[in-house]
Amino acid sequence: MDFLLMQREFQEKYGTTDADWEPYRKTAIVRFEKDEKGYVLGRINGKVVFRDNSSNEIQPGETWIVSLVENTGPSKNYFAKPIMKLDSAFMFDLRKDQLDMVAEHLWNEQRGVLEPMFEERYKETIGKRIADATEEVRKKTEERIAEMSASMEKMEARAEEDASVISSLENRIEELNKQLEAKEAELKDAKVNAKPVTVTPQKEIEFEQTDFSGKNVEVTRTGPDSISSKSFRKARYFVNLSADHRFLLIRADNTAGILCMDGTIVLAGLSEISPFEGEGPMDAEYSRRYEGYIVYLK
Repeated sequence: MDFLLMQREFQEKYGTTDADWEPYRKTAIVRFEKDEKGYVLGRINGKVVFRDNSSNEIQPGETWIVSLVENTGPSKNYFAKPIMKLDSAFMFDLRKDQLDMVAEHLWNEQRGVLEPMFEERYKETIGKRIADATEEVRKKTEERIAEMSASMEKMEARAEEDASVISSLENRIEELNKQLEAKEAELKDAKVNAKPVTVTPQKEIEFEQTDFSGKNVEVTRTGPDSISSKSFRKARYFVNLSADHRFLLIRADNTAGILCMDGTIVLAGLSEISPFEGEGPMDAEYSRRYEGYIVYLK
């Protein structure tokens, strides 16, 4: 609000003079309190503001728009004459632009007083916001840690399974090496002791192109939930049960979850589908169509 413009408008409308406006040229917004000696006073620009002798209507704890008269004595303080009390009724009647002007003036003139008040009032609110944000971050971190722990447990379990498979294969390789060494020794002895023989030409045998689909394989029921075969040479297999529970399809698959240890596959729940009647052979064949073994259940 432009003071000179308002003064000119009032002079034109109501005939006011400069003398009428003199008390309002030095105005301020001051909050008054009672000091330890019982005086009602405020402060502005580092100087004390006392109530004018005729202004006892200003009470401690109130904020007023006042006109200031500077004390010309050595004290250099001000005396305040009340113009308008800033209370809830006053604030309610203000327009938006007037309210903004008052707020700006209060902030500029009384920032040292207002900042501690705002800090105290909003400390709890800000603290709660910080606490809520911290709690949210903590929960998300715990969820992420739980997910990573679960993933690590799965990886460790898979690593243990792979280690068992590797150990089984190493044992199998060691066994095959021993068999190979024994066979080489046997062949060496046979070569040393061999006698010359005459080879009689035989009639050439014609081999027919055969379809290996349906070729029988040896599969043995070794336990309630286990089957074995020399044909099971891979580490992992995919196993599927037919809808009528008449046969199993067993196909090698490095990504499947069924482990094969030393040619033996364990199928949890097999005994419930096909009761175990003792160790013995099972009807089985290789299927080219399904690229796996068909094992029939009794």
